[in-house]
Amino acid sequence: MSYSTNYSDISDGLTRVRARFAEESQIRQDRLLILVSQLQDASAAPAALVEIGEINHKIAGTAATLGYPDLGAGAAEVDEMIHQSTLVNPELLIKIDNVISKLEDVQTSK
Repeated sequence: MSYSTNYSDISDGLTRVRARFAEESQIRQDRLLILVSQLQDASAAPAALVEIGEINHKIAGTAATLGYPDLGAGAAEVDEMIHQSTLVNPELLIKIDNVISKLEDVQTSK
């Protein structure tokens, strides 16, 4: 097997993974929008915050590798903020909104 064949196989595989990530970005964006609205309900907020953290953790783990470093960094910030505090504050909401916007960018770039 030649180097060019290996590179082509890797490139094709990465293209498929990026396409899958783009498809999942719509689902994640929709879910985050729902969860953000649940943060206003005191009884639903704790579970919503946990799920927001989990979604952002997954995004942070793959986005930069797939060519979306700003999305990855933003998601990592949200994940870290949620791990440090279970309080919902304006800064956290702005960062979540930024991740949601960047997920939309992923969809339009596919």
